[in-house]
Amino acid sequence: MKRVMLLSSLVLALSACTTAPPLPQKSREPVRSAPQGKVDLLLAEANRLAGEVKSGKLDRVAAADRLDAYRQKIAGRNALDDASFARYRQIAVEREAGKVGQDDAQARMEGYLREVLRQTARKPAPSTQPVFTDFLLKVYGLPPIAY
Repeated sequence: MKRVMLLSSLVLALSACTTAPPLPQKSREPVRSAPQGKVDLLLAEANRLAGEVKSGKLDRVAAADRLDAYRQKIAGRNALDDASFARYRQIAVEREAGKVGQDDAQARMEGYLREVLRQTARKPAPSTQPVFTDFLLKVYGLPPIAY
């Protein structure tokens, strides 16, 4: 009897360790998203510029402007990336002026990006790829824009 109880307890304990299979997710096959190579190039440049900000060689706004120039050089311009950069720069200006703290700045940028994801889900694909916006989405751990 003890053996049956012990075996039953073991089976019950092990069954609690298994996880249920993931629920099926609505699949949206991306037609186009920014090439990850360009996103990764922006990420590397942003990290390099962050080092210059940390060392005092650049302020946040100058670093943002340099990142934008690099973005335009490798990916060109488009309305979505221009709007995303404008928001990014605005937050950098406020952060540099001490008007917002790091947590608030990050929350505002993330909120903007989540809204971009909601809006782009309902729009047709743009003529150019949103490399800068996809870069920001990657930084914030959000999925890239998929068309």
